[in-house]
Amino acid sequence: MSRRRNNNASYQLKVMIGSQPIFFTNLDTLQEIAETLNTEYFSGFKVITRTMISNWIHYPEKPRRDYANAFHIERQVC
Repeated sequence: MSRRRNNNASYQLKVMIGSQPIFFTNLDTLQEIAETLNTEYFSGFKVITRTMISNWIHYPEKPRRDYANAFHIERQVC
């Protein structure tokens, strides 16, 4: 039995680098979040993976590396 995907959910990414936060909205998948971060902040290198994003969302109290503390992901249900 396959798992149903919730098509009514999207993600908002807030990046806290500098004095003003940068927002990326309406990201549909964890892969899209990873690609956005890798493109915008790591010059296209595959530093962030989909699994890392999943762990950040589902285990927010788990310690992260210093660079990852700048990324805040919020799940939004429409």
